[in-house]
Amino acid sequence: SSGINAEYGGPIALYFFCRAFQCIYKKLIQDEVIGEIPCDVLLLFTVSTAITIHTGVCEPHLMRPSYTAFLNYLTDDRYRKLDRKLINVVMKNVDKAAKS
Repeated sequence: SSGINAEYGGPIALYFFCRAFQCIYKKLIQDEVIGEIPCDVLLLFTVSTAITIHTGVCEPHLMRPSYTAFLNYLTDDRYRKLDRKLINVVMKNVDKAAKS
């Protein structure tokens, strides 16, 4: 079959989206349409980390092992110890998805 492997399609799409956003942002600053946002790199890192954490908690079956390792490192191994049964009260089947 042709096309992008489904396993890598999500991260590749996210990468291209971030790069496109960065290019548009830099162009708007260059054309003086908008002013530069202080700490823009930190803001981008924070948003992307928040998306990764949300995916890891709410849809763990979609996480690649490297992202899970990153979350474990970032949270001092608290991500691995997360009690998904509490989250399952609000979001159904989270604990089942984590086991698969």
